[in-house]
Amino acid sequence: MKLPTKKQCYELLKKYKTPQNVIDHIESVTKVALIIASKLNEKGINVDEDIVERASLLHDLVKYVDFPNFDRFKEDSEIVAYYEEMKKKYGTMKHIKASAEIVKEEGFEELSEVMLRHGFMVIGTEKGPQTWEEKILNYADKRVKHDKIVDLQARFDDLRERYFYLKHKNYDITLVDDKEKLFFDLEKELFASLDIKPGEIA
Repeated sequence: MKLPTKKQCYELLKKYKTPQNVIDHIESVTKVALIIASKLNEKGINVDEDIVERASLLHDLVKYVDFPNFDRFKEDSEIVAYYEEMKKKYGTMKHIKASAEIVKEEGFEELSEVMLRHGFMVIGTEKGPQTWEEKILNYADKRVKHDKIVDLQARFDDLRERYFYLKHKNYDITLVDDKEKLFFDLEKELFASLDIKPGEIA
């Protein structure tokens, strides 16, 4: 698999003007992901740590295309103009697909496929994580609230609070319940052979 270097990942974050708060989140996710990948390798489970690291560093490359507005950046008109242009170009894709599409355009198609599988709703489907690298990225992303490493339940509680549509009377909340259960199952799978517990990653 053709991969960017770690340095190139940071160059892409700079090129696409990823906000610092998103980079903080990305770095925390990468920390969690690499701990798990390393521990699995120590137990003889073959995980490509380079894939895990690079996919983690780029998974939210253009997270801002999902932002409802850019009010927090209003002091920098050039940034706002850039984000608005990117939102016009990629906003209908949502950030997961948009980030993966850009990484593909940058010449890293196989890595983009790993990134595509880190969403919440894809778990348990054919579009969900299949390889160890994909499972680790998806799980690690659910262990980070903003830039803080938390347990799965805290992260899911936060998601339910922030995403108002989950509270809508016509929304099938049981679907979300089922997805959350799958993440707890994934956690058990990842840690089954490890000598650390999920709560020890902090």
